[in-house]
Amino acid sequence: MKANLWLPAGIKGPALLRGKNFSVIKVYNNADHYALAISTIAKKLNNPNWDFKKSWPREERGLSANEVMNLQLSLQRKGFDIGKADGVLGKKTRAAFIKWQKQNGKIADGFISKNSSIGL
Repeated sequence: MKANLWLPAGIKGPALLRGKNFSVIKVYNNADHYALAISTIAKKLNNPNWDFKKSWPREERGLSANEVMNLQLSLQRKGFDIGKADGVLGKKTRAAFIKWQKQNGKIADGFISKNSSIGL
């Protein structure tokens, strides 16, 4: 079975393997976190004792749409292709953020939060 590694909360959170079923769940709702919730519920129904091996980082805070827009504009000013600055964390914004992380000696996990975007 093919799977890819996903760090939904960055390097400080759990590491998950996403397989074919993850994509199938996203046919109904294309949000990664929706598919994560559904697959977590399915795991718990199948095995009530199952849990994540690593906790979610409590110190992280997501960005508001306005903060995402500012992040996108900052990435764009630095020459990264984010597509259209729209306040939504899409594939191009995440890819640009990973490139920025790599260029700035940060762990390139693609996790965008208030803490991870400091210095941009």
